[in-house]
Amino acid sequence: MSKSYPEFYARISAPWRRNPEMAKLVERADAFLRVAVAGAYAGLLAWLAATSSGQLLRAFVVPLVTFGLVTAMRAFVNARRPYEAHDIAPLIHKDTQGKSMPSRHMASATIIACTLLWAAGLLCGTLGFAACGAIAYLRIVGGVHYPRDIVAGAGFALLCALLGYVAIP
Repeated sequence: MSKSYPEFYARISAPWRRNPEMAKLVERADAFLRVAVAGAYAGLLAWLAATSSGQLLRAFVVPLVTFGLVTAMRAFVNARRPYEAHDIAPLIHKDTQGKSMPSRHMASATIIACTLLWAAGLLCGTLGFAACGAIAYLRIVGGVHYPRDIVAGAGFALLCALLGYVAIP
């Protein structure tokens, strides 16, 4: 990122920093959304298993492969996180060094949203993608990912979904 990243980050995080409770809200909302998305996915798998759906195996394997591939990619790329590369105090506290791109949170949320859309329909998929938008915003304003990390994570997951749910019959 450019040398102006600290200015960009100061500008987008300023509304949250004005009040200590608002600053804590970013971290709490991020944690809540992680649990909510994982819970929705677990619920989907349980529903598919209970209904003996033929979709269960693919709904399990496509996200699993996506998660594994994005984990390997980010370890290989090993991009620094904003709080490592710049003098910023992130709103989401992490000790992780490197492994910023692609964002695994974004990739996971996106592949889950795609899975919800594919297996449970438009309403569930739409709610999943709304959660993706919130996660994208929170991870950037929280100071733990650059916008490029978020775009890379979402784009990779969309490609995996296209291959796993559309291209492969």
